[in-house]
Amino acid sequence: MIPHAGAGTRVHAEVRELGRELALVPELAGTRIRNEVAILFDWDNWWALELDSHPSDGVRCLDRVLDHYSPLFEAGVGIDLVHPAADLSPYKLLVLPSHYLLSAVNAERIRTFVADGGSLLASFFTGIVDEHDRVHTGGRPDALDDVLGVRVEEFWPAAADEAVPLRSPDADADAPAPPPASLWREDVKLTGARAELLFAGPDWDDDRPAVTVHTRGGGTARYIATRPDPVTMRAITDRSLADAGVAPFCPACPPASRRRSAAARITTSSSCSTTPRTPMR
Repeated sequence: MIPHAGAGTRVHAEVRELGRELALVPELAGTRIRNEVAILFDWDNWWALELDSHPSDGVRCLDRVLDHYSPLFEAGVGIDLVHPAADLSPYKLLVLPSHYLLSAVNAERIRTFVADGGSLLASFFTGIVDEHDRVHTGGRPDALDDVLGVRVEEFWPAAADEAVPLRSPDADADAPAPPPASLWREDVKLTGARAELLFAGPDWDDDRPAVTVHTRGGGTARYIATRPDPVTMRAITDRSLADAGVAPFCPACPPASRRRSAAARITTSSSCSTTPRTPMR
């Protein structure tokens, strides 16, 4: 655990301090925290999502994962990164961050997870192609359309600096609108889901859904057809956590700002790796 800069450095001192603290709680040896939330992460999807033949070159895999990871981290819940083919039964909430590539077999496993009472939170450009990068027939997102209760007829990516206005379907005309989204939008048709947020603005005058929720079997599936700002994303995430019955495993953890600082420190001290990692709590 001695870094390249040697002993006597900040990193080495923090590692020694951690060892000292762990020695004070020997009962932790051999125990394991079992997280109830999983972000599905697949290297093949990373490769396929960032091909240059897509409607936008701004949809980057790690950015999308972090857009979902950050509000979960802020909420104080534990998160695992798992492959779609992994055992999903230990989890209450699955998160699919723009999971463009999804095989029919893994889609069926997610479908079973929701039918058995699990909750799903998926964001745009999910379930478009199979494991061979061949488009699923029958429309978009054909791999999970029955679970999500939506059909996507068109992709309408936003320009680099374009704001995507949103509004609540239940708000009156004088109510403040949510902060605008960015990056992406889709022409979504409801096939069983209901809208929680709508696209707004002069080009979206027929109440096209931006965020939807669908109850299927014993579970709930939520779909995000754009990239909300962090405050809105946290609210959407909190609703999915509540649907899944997931509570913070550490209610007495430090405030979010201190956890963010710790996460940044761990990430920057491990700069040789590009693999997303879960900060220690």
